[in-house]
Amino acid sequence: PWWMWLLAVLAVFLLGAIGFLAVQLLGGLGGSSATPSPSVAQVTVPDCDDVSLARLQAEAADLGLTVDRENEASEDVDEGDVIRCEPGTGLQVDEGSPIIAFVSSGADAVPVPGLRGQNLQQATETLREAGFSTGNIEREPDASVPDGSVIRSIPTEGVDHPRGEQVDLVLSTGLTPSPTASPTASPTPTPVPTPVPTPFPTPVPTGATPPP
Repeated sequence: PWWMWLLAVLAVFLLGAIGFLAVQLLGGLGGSSATPSPSVAQVTVPDCDDVSLARLQAEAADLGLTVDRENEASEDVDEGDVIRCEPGTGLQVDEGSPIIAFVSSGADAVPVPGLRGQNLQQATETLREAGFSTGNIEREPDASVPDGSVIRSIPTEGVDHPRGEQVDLVLSTGLTPSPTASPTASPTPTPVPTPVPTPFPTPVPTGATPPP
C-alpha cells in the first residue's frame, strides 16, 4: 500500500538528519580539544622622555621592540633627542611591536617680521604675534626715522629665528644734533721785563789829604 512507501521515505529522511547532527556534534567536540596558540609576551616601553635616540634604540632592541622615527620641533628638548614615544613610557606592548619615537628637530624657526618705522609699543606687539619677545634696546640718530621708532632689528627682517627667542631693537633718536662750537681762547700776553737801572760810581773828592 502507498502508506508503506511513505513510511519508508520518512525513515530514510530521519536517518539522514540523525547522521548529519551526529557529524556536527562530533566535529564540535573534536575542535574543542585543539591546542590553543601560545600568547605573545608583553614588555614595558622604556623611558622616552628627553633621552638620546641611540639610548632608546638600544633599550628597545633589548626588549625586542623596534623604533620608528618622527621629527618634531621642540623648544625644550635638544635637537636629536627624543621628546616622547607612542605608546608612551611605561605602557605594556607586545614583544616585537614597533614604537614611534618623536625626535626633536630643534626650536621652530620663523622669519623675523618687518619692524622699521614702528614705535616701541607697536614693535613689541608685532614680535609677540610672531612668537618672539623684545630683547635689548639701543638708540642711535637717524634722519630718516622719527624719534622713538625702530631703525632695524637684530636679527634683521626676514631671517629665520627660533620661536620664543628675543629680538633686539635699535630705535632712532631723530636728527643728529649739530656740534656746539667751542669758544676760541684769547692768547696770553707775554710779560715785558722791567728795566733795572745801572748804578753809577761814587765820586772821590780832589785834593783830599789822606788820614795819618
